[in-house]
Amino acid sequence: MTFNSLEYIFFLPCIWVIYSILGQRYRWFFLLFASLVFYLSLEVPYLLGVLAMVALASYGFGLLIGRTSVLRTRKLFLWAGI
Repeated sequence: MTFNSLEYIFFLPCIWVIYSILGQRYRWFFLLFASLVFYLSLEVPYLLGVLAMVALASYGFGLLIGRTSVLRTRKLFLWAGI
């Protein structure tokens, strides 16, 4: 599934609706699950490597954002992580 596929056009609204219905406590887990489903649909030969790199990079940028109190630097780390 790519961003310009018909599957993605249906996938994204479904994820958004379920996310908005869920309580705050379970949203992070659901987004993690939805992102794994999206990555698993890519059919990349080295899928585990790609998933590990994305997860580690996201976690690292999250730690950097949490340690920084300057708003401009936090936004910089946020955009670098995206």
